[in-house]
Amino acid sequence: MTLTASNTAATGPAMVTITGTSGSLSASTTIALSVNVPPGFTLAASPSSLPITQGASGSSTISVIDAGEFTGAVTLAATNLPSGVTATWGTNPTSGSSLVTLTASNSAAAGPATVTITGTSGSLIASTALALTVNVPPSFTLAASPSTVAVTEGSNGTSIISVTDVGGFTGAATLAAANLPNGVTASWGTNPTTGSSLLTLAASATAATGTATITINGSSGSLTASMTITLAINVPPSFSLSASPSAITVAQGNHGTSTVSVTPVGGFAGNVALTAAITSSPANAQNPPTLSFGSTTPVIITGASAGTASLVISTTASTSSSLIQRDRRGVPWYMAGGATLTCLLLLGFPARRHRWLTTLGRVVLTAALAGGVVACNNISGKWQPPPNNNGTTTGAYTITVTGTSGPAVLTATINLTVQ
Repeated sequence: MTLTASNTAATGPAMVTITGTSGSLSASTTIALSVNVPPGFTLAASPSSLPITQGASGSSTISVIDAGEFTGAVTLAATNLPSGVTATWGTNPTSGSSLVTLTASNSAAAGPATVTITGTSGSLIASTALALTVNVPPSFTLAASPSTVAVTEGSNGTSIISVTDVGGFTGAATLAAANLPNGVTASWGTNPTTGSSLLTLAASATAATGTATITINGSSGSLTASMTITLAINVPPSFSLSASPSAITVAQGNHGTSTVSVTPVGGFAGNVALTAAITSSPANAQNPPTLSFGSTTPVIITGASAGTASLVISTTASTSSSLIQRDRRGVPWYMAGGATLTCLLLLGFPARRHRWLTTLGRVVLTAALAGGVVACNNISGKWQPPPNNNGTTTGAYTITVTGTSGPAVLTATINLTVQ
């Protein structure tokens, strides 16, 4: 008779009764039976949950527990390890316990994982589970909003730099800006900061235009983080002035014209008022040239094209003096010819009328003589010319053209020669 115990049979001692029958005859006997656990082992991990951080390691003790009078040695192995995690053993094989050390690289996959610890001894196999959690080490990252800052020469731009906690980081980060272009300075709102800080980038009026990459560094103890932002420095909206021709020769009494161009710069748009003035001239210059833009100012700029205005430069001609005789006042014609008339009256009529004509002649002669005396006393008799006009003084002049639009004021120069 063979007694077979299943894998789940109750273990321990038992009394088994054996009965035999043959017809009406029967007989029995009792035997002592002991059901034993087959030789084997189990495994246990302590601790059974192991947290580690990237770049660090942690350990757990794996114990071999004998079952059924097992006395062999067990070879241990770890499987289902996350990417970037390796396992090393203290004693392997072992008949008692062994320390398993799990090491996570800096780039190990973060998060929970179940590592299987397996023990093998001949045909016997046992396993246990080790709950592993790979954590990101405490640190921080930086972010900028916006990440591209545009400024113009002589103005400021801002960006909010945020410190984001990673892996339970709770410290404060000290911020700094590096690789600033010439003419650009950086200032911070709150520094160090545990949250965010306002970065102000100030470009001087002479800062180099173009695009630059600025590095933002953060530090907290041994922890560091960095990022980059793009800074675009632009020319402020303005305009330029030019005159064509910029050198003009004009003869006295004539005029010349120069075209003044207003060219937008940096997206400028608006009205530019033009004025012109003589800023240098020959010594003791007289009758200076006159300058006029007429209705061509202001120049209106609405797009990328230049606008123009016409400056008319006029000079004065010289004139020579003419001899002009003044009036001889005080000798009327009727008195100047009085003597002649008297003679005619006395000599040109017959004798019979002599008496009354003589009387008339005396009267007329007396009046003529009186008029002659008066005329002699009042004749100025001088020939005086009017003042001379020499026209615009010849020589070199400098004309400065000024264009104004809001705070923007620019100039151009025209060299004038008067011949």
